[in-house]
Amino acid sequence: MFKRAVWVTCVAMVALAQEGAKFPETPVGKLAAEWVRAFNTRDLAVKEQFIAAHYGAEELDGKTPAQIAERQMRFHMMTGDIKLYKIESADAGKLTAVMQQSSDNAFVRFSLGLAAGTTDKVGTIDLNLMQTPQEARPARLSDAELVKQLGPQLQQWTAQDNFSGTVLIAKNDQVLFENAYGLADRVTKRANDIDTRFMLGSMNKMFTSVAIAQLVQAGKLKYSDSLAQVLPEYPDKEAAQKITVHHLLTHTSGLGDYFGPQYDAKKADLHSLWDYVPLFAGKPLKFEPGKGWAYSNAGMLVAGLIVEKLSGENYYEYVDRHIFKPAGMEHTAWFKRDEIKSGAATDHALGYTNREGTEWAYNYDTLGYRGTSAGGASSNVRDLLKFHQALLSGRLVSPALVETITTGKVETGRPGDKYAYGFMENAEAGHRWFGHGGGAPGMNADFRIIPDAGYTVIVLSNMDPPVAQRVSDWVMARLQL
Repeated sequence: MFKRAVWVTCVAMVALAQEGAKFPETPVGKLAAEWVRAFNTRDLAVKEQFIAAHYGAEELDGKTPAQIAERQMRFHMMTGDIKLYKIESADAGKLTAVMQQSSDNAFVRFSLGLAAGTTDKVGTIDLNLMQTPQEARPARLSDAELVKQLGPQLQQWTAQDNFSGTVLIAKNDQVLFENAYGLADRVTKRANDIDTRFMLGSMNKMFTSVAIAQLVQAGKLKYSDSLAQVLPEYPDKEAAQKITVHHLLTHTSGLGDYFGPQYDAKKADLHSLWDYVPLFAGKPLKFEPGKGWAYSNAGMLVAGLIVEKLSGENYYEYVDRHIFKPAGMEHTAWFKRDEIKSGAATDHALGYTNREGTEWAYNYDTLGYRGTSAGGASSNVRDLLKFHQALLSGRLVSPALVETITTGKVETGRPGDKYAYGFMENAEAGHRWFGHGGGAPGMNADFRIIPDAGYTVIVLSNMDPPVAQRVSDWVMARLQL
């Protein structure tokens, strides 16, 4: 029903609805307008009442109206209200429209079809991210004008409590803009500064990819190797025969995720990478390896186990010795959640989540014991610029392997996105960019490199997604490429 990534990759900016845009005064148009009103309300009972009255059996798909209403409420926390931008097509039974999300101004394609033989029942509905319509795109700016406009925009978002974090933009390794906004600790009123460390979430999948590439470069494995070959102790022997390193790094293994009720019950006791394996090993694969794409933290967790097996080192120690230290990343590490809470991890922002739409709450209870090879390191924007410089200079792996790990291998279903090996690849105005984002309650990060134009965009935040992506999208849409 709803297809949306944790981070947004399409270009986002403020645009006004096309003049006169409104839903048609037809049964399908009236139902679409009512659906949008129900979606935008924060009253769970109103959502449930609409669903109970207007959803057909096909769209209910065995779920209760209350279950779908709760799902909509969670989705609305990410998108904010959606507003009509323009109608694309409409006939007696189906309507397709372009909508815009208030959370990040991203555009989505909204389709609603009537249930067969009815005039007031929802048969099918889809809400999918799309590329920004050409007429809604802003003008490209010179570097000086971009910097001039970005500062006030970030100050405005901060004043509205829609941003807290740090932003760095560089061109050809020279910093064009860097600044900090908002609070690292809302209780003590400690402000963020440019050296503040933030949780990266899934952004550090890039580090796991580089670690694997180093082992490939050393001749210790190949991307085509099966899991059974490189990690014979993996408990699901049948799956291990089918899954390759390539599958793990591209989210095509079918392993899925380890988050869920089991994780929530045990997360404080998951100290090593191997502690996570019982959460997913042996469960049915989502699809045959290589036959689908589904974002897989479990797959990246297993990639970290391969790093430990073939290097003979603890994953965290390996990455610190072979990536962070050679890159000069002195402020990047995997902190335990109690180190962040106690202040032992100095200069670290506390994460704040507002998923219930009421007030900001410290995200301590959502955190695991420590991050993994799938995500969870902490860093600051200056260290991440050093990572970019070390990666592109060939100090971490050869230029040929940099090209291998950053070049898209598989479509993700998001506009323009391809997934590479622990990196995402897309394009802006015909210019290839690669990088990765990260997001979870109380944390959001985004990192993008446009190699041919020389730009690097890094945004870190201690707020819910998609605040970091909104900043990156704003910048990317205006760069003079």
